[in-house]
Amino acid sequence: MAGGMEILQEVLRGLPPGRAIDVASGQGGFAGAMAGRSEDADIVVAADLKPGFLTGTVPAAMDARMLAFRDGTFSVAGISNSLHHLPYPLEVLGEMARVLRSGGKIVVREMFRGGDQLPSQETHNLMHDWWGAVDRSMGVVHHPVYTLEELRTLLRSTVFQDWEFREFEVIGDPFHPDVIDRIESAWNTYMERAAGNEELMERGREVHRHFLSHGFSGARALVACAGKP
Repeated sequence: MAGGMEILQEVLRGLPPGRAIDVASGQGGFAGAMAGRSEDADIVVAADLKPGFLTGTVPAAMDARMLAFRDGTFSVAGISNSLHHLPYPLEVLGEMARVLRSGGKIVVREMFRGGDQLPSQETHNLMHDWWGAVDRSMGVVHHPVYTLEELRTLLRSTVFQDWEFREFEVIGDPFHPDVIDRIESAWNTYMERAAGNEELMERGREVHRHFLSHGFSGARALVACAGKP
């Protein structure tokens, strides 16, 4: 399996020109990557309940299950590390299909758990599953991360055809001070949210011990691309 961001950039460069939409865009990082995919790239709409803003993108506040665009508006639709945050992922994928023109492309980037991952990558999966458990205890939708096979099965159940699946990873220094500071900050935030729930707090301590021993690297991810009939 090839590593680094080259795979993702290669996939993005292969997307058709024209308007694009990044669904459940968060702070807009993936929308920004789509905006820079080629010189022919048109505007990229960053659609989210609370969208962020990056140069080259147009933030749009909306529900991912009810995109406020006509059928066939976009040439490209993307979603990044958000499927496991959605209560109804198939509905969102169906809505993305609706706003795509015939022959348009969908691109999905999603981390996955399981498989032969490094201990530092397992930190990401363990930490993320704990974050999700804390969020769910507060009524926030945050499902466990998909396995690779679960993710492929989900995507193949949509109207999109001829899926191309590629795995990638970005491995830096798992003990880099910036990485340690960022994860410690997130861990402290979630320990505060878990306060009073001893089971969740103990689970957090176990995850933290793994983190201190192995550091933190981003989990492996799948980038998938398919066309709309």
